[in-house]
Amino acid sequence: MPYVDGFVIAIPARNLAAYRRMSARACTVWRDHGALDYVECVGDDLAIKHVLPFARLAKLKRGETVIFSWILYRSRKHRDTVNARVMKDPRRNSPRSTSAAGWPRGTFHHCLTRVRQERRLAPRGPVRARRQEAQVH
Repeated sequence: MPYVDGFVIAIPARNLAAYRRMSARACTVWRDHGALDYVECVGDDLAIKHVLPFARLAKLKRGETVIFSWILYRSRKHRDTVNARVMKDPRRNSPRSTSAAGWPRGTFHHCLTRVRQERRLAPRGPVRARRQEAQVH
């Protein structure tokens, strides 16, 4: 059963470019050691009413933004194996590993995924081909 490590992180917005570089390196390390997916998302619409917004969960301060991220594994055992290898890898990013203690974090069993796939229809004759061309312009 798929397994997920999830994180909610507050970072200064001015450090977003540096965070993206560090995250790209971390992604490479985790994927090289077997993680199935590594996703990092930056907060956008954080002022949501009537729920506990990520901004409050992450205890955002002025000038900060939220990073919501997750790493996907085949199972908990697979996660433990991948993380053990990552911790020994010299490419591992030390800022992430030393400051991670205060991050809201959790591990989750996979429950449901539905991905909508676009259906691409092949043109049938000259009329449909013209119609598709017109939509592109």
